[in-house]
Amino acid sequence: MKKISGILLLLLIINGCTTLPATVEIDPAETGDVVESFKAMVGAWRQCDCSVDAEADIEFNSFFYHGVVNGYLQAMSPSYLKFVGINPLGQPLVVLLSDGEYFHYLVVPQAKAYQGNVHGRTFTGYAPDGFQPGFVFSWLVGRLAPGVVKILTVSRGRQEQGYWLRLLAGKGSQESLVLFDDQAGVIRRRLIMDKNNEIVMNVLYDAYTSAPCPLPGSITIESPAHNSSMEIKLTGWLDNVALGPEEFSCHLPAGFSRVMVP
Repeated sequence: MKKISGILLLLLIINGCTTLPATVEIDPAETGDVVESFKAMVGAWRQCDCSVDAEADIEFNSFFYHGVVNGYLQAMSPSYLKFVGINPLGQPLVVLLSDGEYFHYLVVPQAKAYQGNVHGRTFTGYAPDGFQPGFVFSWLVGRLAPGVVKILTVSRGRQEQGYWLRLLAGKGSQESLVLFDDQAGVIRRRLIMDKNNEIVMNVLYDAYTSAPCPLPGSITIESPAHNSSMEIKLTGWLDNVALGPEEFSCHLPAGFSRVMVP
């Protein structure tokens, strides 16, 4: 399993002493304004593209590994992901594909393709707690997963620009805190908590584009349990991208062997 650890570490993230943010209470009138602005942002997402195609530089750190992988990333709502890591000559080195149920990891120099279920022991052992592979597109573009969202509390950030909203959203009513920048109309940070109110994942979004549907040019994910970090830099987005499921299919090149992992 050591051979596949490198690319799966792309699913990990930075860590440290992540604590709940300090906040300031606000009055009902201000709360109402923030809630309306937040709902307007979520509603505007329906008019945005459901696909992304961009150049990607990924830097990841853990106790065991540090490295940078350059390449290309494609994603499509709700769960499709494709990353092609290349060498300095532009030749593919690794390919990671996922449709939200299964992942395929091709190691080109070894002519091997590792395949497994995203809910299996291998994938979940590397992915940060709280990560939802069925909604990978939303995680990448700084949006919430489709479905009902319940706003529990609203408060102003004491140190950050914007408001902290405690939400119940996603499959299994996952609880999270999001830092909503009401001026820019984007999410700046998202904290995922467990049942004990402990932070299990911290995601930060920065360098948003100025387009009508802003996309984050920098995504940093932190996993306290793994003591590891990943930062994704996206540039060179293609406009009017219309991807389909076929773009994320795994067709093994001649001579490749398939390895099933638990």
